[in-house]
Amino acid sequence: MGSVDDLMGQLADSTKRLTKSQLVGLSDMSSSEAKRFKELWQGLGVVRRRQIIVQLTIEVGENVELNFDSVFTSCLSDPDEIVRTKAIEGLWECQEPGLIRILTSLLKDDSSQIVRAAAAKALGVFVLLAELGEIRQHYAEQLEAALLNVIKNSTQDLELRQRALESISYFSHEPIFEVITEAYRGEEQPMKVSALRAMGRNLDSRWLTILLKELSNPQSDIRLEAAKACGEMGDEKTVIKLIERSEDEDSGVQLAAIQALGQIGGKRAINALSGMLKHREPKVREAAREALQEAQFVSDPMSLAI
Repeated sequence: MGSVDDLMGQLADSTKRLTKSQLVGLSDMSSSEAKRFKELWQGLGVVRRRQIIVQLTIEVGENVELNFDSVFTSCLSDPDEIVRTKAIEGLWECQEPGLIRILTSLLKDDSSQIVRAAAAKALGVFVLLAELGEIRQHYAEQLEAALLNVIKNSTQDLELRQRALESISYFSHEPIFEVITEAYRGEEQPMKVSALRAMGRNLDSRWLTILLKELSNPQSDIRLEAAKACGEMGDEKTVIKLIERSEDEDSGVQLAAIQALGQIGGKRAINALSGMLKHREPKVREAAREALQEAQFVSDPMSLAI
């Protein structure tokens, strides 16, 4: 246990810069080390706890061989909302079903809206696993009930309802189609944006008519989400409209349309992307180059084989 004590002693001073070697020392802790870590963690000041948890989320994003799940799980009960939020974000690769109970509890009962929204977002991973049949049915039922309870309660925080809608959308059965439709047709603009994002995740072909229409919406945030959703859907029926949006006046929409063309692939998309390699804007040329590689792979997986 001395190594954990020594390490936590080194990490305690918020005036000192965190080093990669110190942070790596928190990876793959044994159960006894994790227990000792939790005992020592609260002895650190809130500023230092925030510094450490933020840096750990960065490190795990850059190096998938690192595993700070023990740290992040311990921090889900931290008294500081920023630490709890970052701990949830850090667990983005964790697929342990046991985490569902913790996240649904945070979704329901946490005192912080940002923590609840982060939990709603994180549950999307498990909804997808449930849809793919990779976790037991009773987990799917728990997930659906918890997220629907948030979505259908108009008194809940708007961002929370958005994240819950986006997460539940991986389920493909009819009641979820109806929930997304209701959000899209509602009067709350942010929920409509989330509904379009949900359509891309839901992958029901019935969304295509809506997505094609919204690619011409006067509001750029709507066009952006419609373009992204078209990419997720992967249907070549959207290619012509996406080519039009590749010259959109809004650069975000423009780049989203180019990326979507890469996700869809096919001869028409490849030809359009090839033409963009000579575009006047460097960022468009670079986006087209990356999208073209993806489109070629989608159309012929052996085309990029070495």
